[in-house]
Amino acid sequence: CGSKVQASNINSHFAICLDFPTPCMNKCTFQSLEGKVFVASRRMIRKHLDSDCPLQKVICPYSKHGCKAQIVRTNIQAHKVEYMDHHFQLMETVLAQVTSDLTFYKQKD
Repeated sequence: CGSKVQASNINSHFAICLDFPTPCMNKCTFQSLEGKVFVASRRMIRKHLDSDCPLQKVICPYSKHGCKAQIVRTNIQAHKVEYMDHHFQLMETVLAQVTSDLTFYKQKD
């Protein structure tokens, strides 16, 4: 990382260094042709987990409409297809509520 650290403090430095190589906690092989576990600096591993890691659990894109599923990122598309009817029901509920709200506010005017 470029920090000047006394040899006696090197292990302490490694424990906190933001440039220290850190393996993916999901043990994914993102961008690895050899099947090796993805490694990034501590400073970049959060970005990897939040955006790239194919094995990271993420919430369903329909969570704001009521879907409670947490799915491994690579399975999102399969989840959306498998639960399409459920997601449509959730959207129908949202649409009915919005329609009801609009009707209510139109009557108030």
